[in-house]
Amino acid sequence: MTSETGHKVKKILLRILLPLFMVGVGWLAYDALKAELAHESIANIKESLLSIGPLRLLIATGFMALSYCVFGLYDASALKLFHAGLSVRKGLLAGFLGGTISQNTGMMGLGGYAVRVKLYTNWQLPAKIMAQLFAFLTLAQWLGLLALSGVMFLLFPEKIPAMLHLPFKDTTPLALILLIPILLYFLMAFLLKKPVTIGKKTLQPPRKTTLFTQLVLSCASLAAAGMVQWALLPEGHGIHAAVFLSIYLLAQIGGKLSQVPFGLGVYEAVILVLLPNTYDNAAIVGGMVAYRVLYNMIPLLIAVVVWLFTLAHGAGIRKD
Repeated sequence: MTSETGHKVKKILLRILLPLFMVGVGWLAYDALKAELAHESIANIKESLLSIGPLRLLIATGFMALSYCVFGLYDASALKLFHAGLSVRKGLLAGFLGGTISQNTGMMGLGGYAVRVKLYTNWQLPAKIMAQLFAFLTLAQWLGLLALSGVMFLLFPEKIPAMLHLPFKDTTPLALILLIPILLYFLMAFLLKKPVTIGKKTLQPPRKTTLFTQLVLSCASLAAAGMVQWALLPEGHGIHAAVFLSIYLLAQIGGKLSQVPFGLGVYEAVILVLLPNTYDNAAIVGGMVAYRVLYNMIPLLIAVVVWLFTLAHGAGIRKD
């Protein structure tokens, strides 16, 4: 078998196996949700959703706004680090639109990158800087997820639900695995002074300012997103914010591992399984529905309206 034939076979197998894997994980998540909600009715969930008080909604909205503001800071900070010569306003606009659409449309964030390409091309951003920017953004998102999850899983270990099919009983070994890439990245930033060539690849050591910017922004956005869901838990739940953040991050990782769009069903199932049984499941699901609306649907709607207005009027797209 030639290398080209082998490559084609791998692509075919991937196209077949990945959807099967997604269906399998989705079915397990559905089964877990069905078991957890066996004694709950739609009326109970609707009642719990409508019972969310204004103070809880206000707190959740504040954390949502903070999380999405960070999306704008991603691009604005990166453009400054790379001396792109674009205004902060343009970085904030591109970051908010691209980040919001990436966060809420799936497709591995391709929709958000398409928006950014459109904007930065019109602003005549050099292709080299655009490539650096996209690398910065992709790396920042993964660094934040790995770093924050690793630390929280160590400090507040949780049992790992069977539906995730991970070879660990709790999150402590997973935390150590997640922190290895972070340690290596730190070592590259602090110890390497020159580029390192591995085969045909040349690795540029990250600057310390870049490293800390990526970590701070990504961790802040993730933590704020987790606090949105925490604020929408049943009133008087008594669960500490840091403990819940560990549960939230495990649910997010489970959703990403499943490859199910938005982690839909997997995210909800993990949270239901890990929260103490003393909580009313209908009330928890009501809070998760509110989270999907507040954190996913409303910002996406705002971003689409702003994007359409930008296209229609040329606001923010004109060249400097």
